[in-house]
Amino acid sequence: FPQQVALAPGTDTFDNWQSSPVPIYDDIYLFNITNPAEFNKGEKAIVQPVGPFIYQKVEYKKQANFSGDLKYAMYYDYEYYLFNETETLKHNNKTRLSDIVYIPNIPLLTVVA
Repeated sequence: FPQQVALAPGTDTFDNWQSSPVPIYDDIYLFNITNPAEFNKGEKAIVQPVGPFIYQKVEYKKQANFSGDLKYAMYYDYEYYLFNETETLKHNNKTRLSDIVYIPNIPLLTVVA
């Protein structure tokens, strides 16, 4: 049988809805162009995968207001990403946030193609 859970301020359910206690991680891989000067002259790009760069996604809801009958919730949803150097280095000890990576400007390439 379906059960209903109250989403009311001050409850564990509300706190977990407002900000998840479970961390969310995104692994980002980039493709570095290893011959940028030649690529800019029109030659074919030689690419090498770089990564993963691991980021933790932080997401929370703020200024939550509920309708009088509690059927609707209105809120501002915020999210941002934090670079996780420790996890990144565990997966690939060569990857640093300060690495210089050459990537193509895809929107520009679609316009000129």
